[in-house]
Amino acid sequence: MDIISNIENTENTIITLSINKWNLLKNKIIELENENNKLDNINNELNYQNYKNFNELTTKFQIYQLLKLNFNKKTEFKLKDVYTICEGILSYHHPKNNTIKNTIQRNLQDLRDDGYLKFIDNRGTYSLIY
Repeated sequence: MDIISNIENTENTIITLSINKWNLLKNKIIELENENNKLDNINNELNYQNYKNFNELTTKFQIYQLLKLNFNKKTEFKLKDVYTICEGILSYHHPKNNTIKNTIQRNLQDLRDDGYLKFIDNRGTYSLIY
């Protein structure tokens, strides 16, 4: 009886482990599908934005396009670099905006929240994701 009981317990343990692994795999697949959908949405938005004239882009995408022109995905950059690149151009395109630096910071946060940028640290270091 003890041998049979041990075998049954072992079988039950194997089945439980298999179910747990299956659930982990299933959750990972769902996570990857969600990430893929997010990437599709970003690509669709970028494709829409890319055909527009720079003046027709939202400020957020003007900043994003300028960052893409100056940095690649693997490059880290500082907030002061973003100011150097964007401040003059945005001032030219938005002459009534007297708070360009604040606008840049807000749009960097939006780009981060939308999955385009990653904040590396709390000292103004960023990198592009897409």
